[in-house]
Amino acid sequence: MIPLLAVGFEVDNNVILGALLVGLILFASGLIGAMGVIKGWIREVAGVKDTTTTEISGQPIRFTEELKFITKNEHIEHCGNMDRRVNVLENDIKMIRLKMDSDKTEIIAAGEDRSIKIHDRINVAIEKIGELRGEVNRIAKV
Repeated sequence: MIPLLAVGFEVDNNVILGALLVGLILFASGLIGAMGVIKGWIREVAGVKDTTTTEISGQPIRFTEELKFITKNEHIEHCGNMDRRVNVLENDIKMIRLKMDSDKTEIIAAGEDRSIKIHDRINVAIEKIGELRGEVNRIAKV
């Protein structure tokens, strides 16, 4: 802690260090600005052209055509064409959905048929096992 000019309170070393750093940063930024001004004066006196520029060079200027405005009738015709295209797409979507529904029905039916065939085969196997078990029991009793 360092006493501050007999004011009657003490200041932490970190506060003093922070104040010095802020002062140094402000001094450096002012010095950089002043150097830029001095550099500009020297170039002006020496007659040297400033090489930094904001102009874009080496790129050709391209002109585009004027915007084409359409009449109200052309707009209505364009919207009508778009409506027709949307209607065609909506009809196509309806057809695809119908096809998907019929395909789903076919797939479900095929799955049911497959499961019925599998269970029929299992039932036949169970019957044969029952017959075999009965025959084994009959032979074992003899």
